[in-house]
Amino acid sequence: MRLAKAAAVAALLIAMIGPVRLAAAGTKRPTIFVADGSEVTAYPTSSRGDVSPIALSTDMYDPNGIAIDASGRINVANVYTNTVTVYAANANGSVPPIAIIGGGNTLLANPVGIALDALGRIYVVNSSDNSITVYAPLGAATGVLNEAPIGVIIGSKTRLDNPTAIALDAQGEIYVANALHVHVAPHAIYDVGRITVYPAGSNGNIAPIASISGSATGLAYPIGLALDSGRNIYVANAETANVGDNLKYYASITVYKAGSKGDASPTAIIGGDNTDLDYPKGIAVDSSGNLYAAGYVDGVGYSINFYPAGSDGNVSPTAFIGGADTGLGTASGIAFGSGGRLYVANSYTGSAYSGSITVYPAGSSGDAVPTTTITSTFSGYADGIAVDASGNIYVVDNSGGTAEQGSVDIYPAGSYAIGAPVATISGDDTGLFYPYGIALDSSDDISVLNSLNTITT
Repeated sequence: MRLAKAAAVAALLIAMIGPVRLAAAGTKRPTIFVADGSEVTAYPTSSRGDVSPIALSTDMYDPNGIAIDASGRINVANVYTNTVTVYAANANGSVPPIAIIGGGNTLLANPVGIALDALGRIYVVNSSDNSITVYAPLGAATGVLNEAPIGVIIGSKTRLDNPTAIALDAQGEIYVANALHVHVAPHAIYDVGRITVYPAGSNGNIAPIASISGSATGLAYPIGLALDSGRNIYVANAETANVGDNLKYYASITVYKAGSKGDASPTAIIGGDNTDLDYPKGIAVDSSGNLYAAGYVDGVGYSINFYPAGSDGNVSPTAFIGGADTGLGTASGIAFGSGGRLYVANSYTGSAYSGSITVYPAGSSGDAVPTTTITSTFSGYADGIAVDASGNIYVVDNSGGTAEQGSVDIYPAGSYAIGAPVATISGDDTGLFYPYGIALDSSDDISVLNSLNTITT
């Protein structure tokens, strides 16, 4: 690669002023492509106002919630692409989902949690607009499902505030962990959070039928939520409330009796340095009341920790899944399937670092090899975009490539930059250095704007 001349530099910089969006030339229906930092979205050139994109990513990206339906299909909430991807029960490897809930009609807005009821309806908690969106059972539906929800819980009466997790009980009542909302005590400004509960079939701007918050609750930024068969409530907290500074920043799990409301004291608090908890957004309870939570074990790495039913205090896990062969990353969701299989959504693993689903047989422990690993072909961040005269799409990934110093991924015309690229420019000899802009000249030669204000062509 050679350094561009001053005139070319000036032309490229002028071309990059304003939004990075280009129409595909030579097509009957020109398209506006937008690189929005985490993906490419595409719109008709006639678009105005609040319009839905005509294409969206079908890949898993930063999965932050997982739920298994009655047929074994795997439902995954993806934060940055505003989608729910659904994988077949026998899916394994880098495979496309069989269905995708996504698009402007869905009202998905940074979905961070997902749950299913007995009828197969899909409940998604959205963090960026403080809402719960509910979707009809999938049935045999496949492909991209840009469908409006059948219910939306949103509004000031709901008391939703930075919701982080969702769970349903056998009666269909809806439980939500809210990370912010209210300080639980005037002197403890970092002890915040609320659990809100809504009746089955809720819709609209409705008040919860119960909520848990207050200085006695032990809530401290709740980030995970689970229920056992007796409707007891398990809440994973990013911190530990009502303790000194030396223990404050350890994660905790607080447990509440079924039907708890108001300033309810927990029946148990699992917290402290012995617990090996690590931002336990992923949390689940099995049929015997044993607790599974995301952790980190020194010398081992990311883990899923097991705590027996009735655990309380600064207790060590009795067992864990962890080690180089497990495929675990930051576990952002845990769910149980048939036969006691354990499903884990890892938010930052896989060949593209876009996340993975790993599945373990019942009773697994130690450096267990997953029986199933579902990964994504997501190519990474989209920090710049250009389209050549033939409609081929060039996407700059600021941290892509084998050296993670940037790449240019090339997609065929008509692909909307969805799926795997057909070619990638990356490597030490390319001169790419954390690029964030791209332009093509009349001969379709490529010029890339790098960090440190260098340009490679």
